[in-house]
Amino acid sequence: MDKLVVEVIDANDLMPKDGQGSASPFVEVEVEDQRQRTQTKIKDLSEPDWNGKMVFNINNQQDLCRKTIEVTVYNEKSSDGHYKNFLGRVRISGLSVPLTESGAVVQTLWISVA
Repeated sequence: MDKLVVEVIDANDLMPKDGQGSASPFVEVEVEDQRQRTQTKIKDLSEPDWNGKMVFNINNQQDLCRKTIEVTVYNEKSSDGHYKNFLGRVRISGLSVPLTESGAVVQTLWISVA
């Protein structure tokens, strides 16, 4: 089984969502039927840093080109994580994912909400 490593580094200029001019953002990454999330950054809109890696199991590395990686940013509304507000989403084509670590590059993803 192959592995896909997704690194979530940081965000900036997020929209306030808590009614008090702030938000407590976290990121969910979904690949196939696997979903992982970062820690919540409490009341941090300016530049929340996660600097975390997520490892996903991929059945066949060659099939990755037909897959989509979905990255969603939410505001956590409660301490137990059951309520969340949508802040933005980006879908990344598996075609843009290098098949070797030496080919990996940092991609800056711009998520905007209309």
